[in-house]
Amino acid sequence: MTSSNLYKQLDKSLQYCSFDSRKFLPRDKLDEIITKESIKNELPRSFKDHFRSDGITARLVQGARKLVAILIFIGERGAVKKIIRDDGLTDEDLPFRPAKNTDNGSIVESARGKTVRSFVCLKSDAKVGTFLEKQWLFLAPVLDNTGASIPLDSQCPLPFRDVEEVKGHYENTVYKAELHRSHLAGATKNGGKIMIAVKEFKKEKYFLKEAKNLEQVRKLHDDNLIQHMFCCERKTKFFIVFPWANGGNLKEFWERNTNGRQSRDLTLWCLQQMLGIAHALRTLHGANFRHGDLKPENILHFDEGSPQHKLVIADVGVSRIHLQDTDLRAGPTTTKATTPSYEAPEVYLHKKEPRSRQYDIWSAACIFLEFIVWMVHGVGAVENFAVARCWGEPEMKAWFFIETQGRAEIHPAVIQAIKALRGDPSCRRGTALGDLLGLITNDLLQIQVSDRAKAAVLYKKMHNIVLRVKSDPRYLPQIVPGTQELAAVFQKQEILGEMQTYTAEA
Repeated sequence: MTSSNLYKQLDKSLQYCSFDSRKFLPRDKLDEIITKESIKNELPRSFKDHFRSDGITARLVQGARKLVAILIFIGERGAVKKIIRDDGLTDEDLPFRPAKNTDNGSIVESARGKTVRSFVCLKSDAKVGTFLEKQWLFLAPVLDNTGASIPLDSQCPLPFRDVEEVKGHYENTVYKAELHRSHLAGATKNGGKIMIAVKEFKKEKYFLKEAKNLEQVRKLHDDNLIQHMFCCERKTKFFIVFPWANGGNLKEFWERNTNGRQSRDLTLWCLQQMLGIAHALRTLHGANFRHGDLKPENILHFDEGSPQHKLVIADVGVSRIHLQDTDLRAGPTTTKATTPSYEAPEVYLHKKEPRSRQYDIWSAACIFLEFIVWMVHGVGAVENFAVARCWGEPEMKAWFFIETQGRAEIHPAVIQAIKALRGDPSCRRGTALGDLLGLITNDLLQIQVSDRAKAAVLYKKMHNIVLRVKSDPRYLPQIVPGTQELAAVFQKQEILGEMQTYTAEA
């Protein structure tokens, strides 16, 4: 095999990462191309026998495969003997940099701080410069799933493919990408694509804050809380990488799964997911952590195939950790990253007061109520219900409460929605959905913060509902769409400039 053929194999195997406009050689391709046999065939005839006799070929494959590949790639296979064999350099010495305090461009410094003079065998400073440039093609890191923070050189390529922007924000941008399988520690050789979400931060302070929060969340070991895979810092670039939720978010799940009659298994799965969300809130609140931005868009659906697919709370890192173990703190909470539709009334009635963990309970109540509406009537009813809550709002904010004369009340449309659901056979008292409605009405959707149930109570009551469903099939009646006339609050309507009239009886 000639040098040009081996070069062509390496060049052809390079992958392009549009995320940073760099190419990289996947680790599995390096192992496939640079083998003992290919090295033997590549060595100059003048010292091939000598290399074979002292077993250096095996050592090259084991410890200097990248170095060999770089030298072959820049057309300097003859330098293998001097740089690797005689000086004992290995892949651990990569990357090399120009040595400090010298004008000699052929003198370089290894990653281990060793001054290396053997690069003079490359004959010119320009050739050494080519080595220093091309070495990065072979240095894409092997990453892991432990939440580690990985500092990267500004020239280091990332082993990502098929990168596309999915969401932009003034503080960060989220990309969907494929992490090359051979660059994830512990990944098997065969398997599906490893899809990831790459969150790029424009400012270091936001990156550091979220990374710190996520590190603490990771220690909670809750399956219903998002776990980041790793963090990367590269000069002025900052990234946090998460597993990609191939099922989208909860809102998208509702939109995709509205096909008439809902099976009992799906209804049970929904209740189990609400139980999982309650468990996650119990975990967060028990660690003095508040999410603060709970909404369907921040609840991800990991569709790993039934029955393992599950809902996971995301964007936990943007919330604020409360170190004081009290529900009401002495100072105002400064975090402001919430969605108006699911915001609790205290954020507007008591703007300067601290926000408690019970804020999340209100948001969960709103989501659970919409969950029931979706289960019984489908996504169209969820959307129409939101429109029914939009009155006199130029920005169309679908609150679950109204503010009148400095005080808050449950939105009349919410009261009417609960009343309408109570009339459905699947939601009557004594049924699973009926008891869930009671939990929402009596314990969660309360204007006064002190009247809302703690997350531990929410979890316990949800757990009891799910347990009873599993033991008593009659407790979860079959949901049959269209058995009753659709209430006005769930019907399509125009957004009015005044509040629509709904009966305030539940």
